[in-house]
Amino acid sequence: MEIIILYLCIYIVEALIFTTYSNNIFIAKKNLKHGKFWGIFLGYSIMFFLSFFKIMPVNFISFLIINSILIFTLFETTVFISCFHAFILTVIMAVSELIVDSTITHITYNFYTESLNDIVNLSIYASLSKLLYFILALFISLILNKNKEKNDATTIGEIFLFIIPTFSTFIIITFFFICYKVEFPTYIGRLISICAFLILIINICVFGFYKYSKNKQKSFYELKLKLQKESDINMYNKMLLSQNEKHQILIHDVKKHLTSLAYLNSTKDYDKIDAYIGNILESYNLIENVRVCDNNFLNAIISRYMIEAKEDNISFYTDIRSKCIDFMSEEDMTALFCNLLDNAIESAKKVERGFIDFSVIRKENTPAIFIKIINSCKTSPFSSKTGKLFTTKPNPYIHGFGVKSINQIIEKHSGSMAMHYEEEDNTFHTIITLVNEDVTT
Repeated sequence: MEIIILYLCIYIVEALIFTTYSNNIFIAKKNLKHGKFWGIFLGYSIMFFLSFFKIMPVNFISFLIINSILIFTLFETTVFISCFHAFILTVIMAVSELIVDSTITHITYNFYTESLNDIVNLSIYASLSKLLYFILALFISLILNKNKEKNDATTIGEIFLFIIPTFSTFIIITFFFICYKVEFPTYIGRLISICAFLILIINICVFGFYKYSKNKQKSFYELKLKLQKESDINMYNKMLLSQNEKHQILIHDVKKHLTSLAYLNSTKDYDKIDAYIGNILESYNLIENVRVCDNNFLNAIISRYMIEAKEDNISFYTDIRSKCIDFMSEEDMTALFCNLLDNAIESAKKVERGFIDFSVIRKENTPAIFIKIINSCKTSPFSSKTGKLFTTKPNPYIHGFGVKSINQIIEKHSGSMAMHYEEEDNTFHTIITLVNEDVTT
């Protein structure tokens, strides 16, 4: 009975590893919200019952076929890709068991034969082989996932994902030597075997929690971008409405202006006529123009920052060429330009008569897009010790997320960024190069 329970635990662990591997690489089908759990449960239940026949080729073939069917039916992929990844999992499984077999039998020749009947030996053997299987599957899935999403940079958290299993492997091997060298009462051996399996489960749970936290962080980031997008569009619409109202007032007053000009003309007071016309031409109602580029969404973003710059007495100059950034998604434009302009506004408002010079230019006959921002900056933002940017924000713990977001967008579009400070005129220069992959040279 204990052996059956142990095998049940082994197949539960294998199902969790399969789920982890698949979720890292594939996108689940939307119409199978709860079907994924039951599909994996049914597939691994079949493999569990087939294992009682103790026929190695049957176990091997069933593992390959059932995993292929599960990947194809539960995730967005093709039959060939499903079979390919099922084969990878099968190879990883076989390699992990072979490594543990060869290592343990090299230490003690009779361990493998004893492990078939001894619950403690079998528990340690299974824990080591499944932990190695988990590490290899995790490593390969993260590599394949990076090839799929180049914009996801490797984080410290992902590095720790491999440190924890490494330490766990050392602990389980220590359990093995203790059990091999020291005779324990039966209940102590069972407790050790349970601990070995719990360590394995903890490793999978840690990775699951990490992925859950990362997905929540990504969802929060996407929500923040959507809110920023709605805020920009709302601000743009308010500007259009305000401008339209002012123009309507101006049109309504045209008759009065013409009457006044006719009177001045009748009195031949030409100096007053010139001054009157000049005042009308210089009116904010006429010179205000919220259309700074032909991309509606970027126009909305810039319009909001132009209002903010005007309120802070910052001169805002733009030169955005036609059709330069149409290849970027609205989310990417929000993340890139809002973070850039937030930093520029924050810096320029600390300088008397501050300014921002913002340009987006495409080099002819190339896919290269150049984004340049020059803004007033009172002092150098680079640390004299580290040479890195430092923050003057009240909460330094949230510093750096804007720059990280900018770097992610730049990396996504195969670009680069250079920043430097000019002490002669107290200006900070940011030059970004992006590649429009839709353009062929």
